Amino acid sequence: GRDGKQFHDAISLSGRFFREDVYKDFGFIKLDLPSHGAIRKGKYHGDAIAFVKDSECVQFISYGDTNEETFVGQSGPCFGIRSTNIGVSEPFDMSAGYSLQLHGTGRYRANFTWWATPVP
Repeated sequence: GRDGKQFHDAISLSGRFFREDVYKDFGFIKLDLPSHGAIRKGKYHGDAIAFVKDSECVQFISYGDTNEETFVGQSGPCFGIRSTNIGVSEPFDMSAGYSLQLHGTGRYRANFTWWATPVP
């Protein structure tokens, strides 16, 4: 969170992938989190999300007040690592059912970019 403290327990992604066969090594994941407090949104909030595999920080992404805001991991596998801001955020009043998503074509993370606005 903004104050450097973890505000949500870890969520295991094991077994949560669906349609792993969509394209070779790619799969998709959807997490239904509580609507209040799990992920904050809006201009005056910001969060970072750590993707960890076998105790290794694989990816540490964030969004916040500005497209430049980043966070430094304060504990766990991402300790001391600065997050990469995704450059987009959800408006505070965004309706349920919308999310920030990557889009693109390719085999590598670099082939995908974040949508500028949340999509259903």
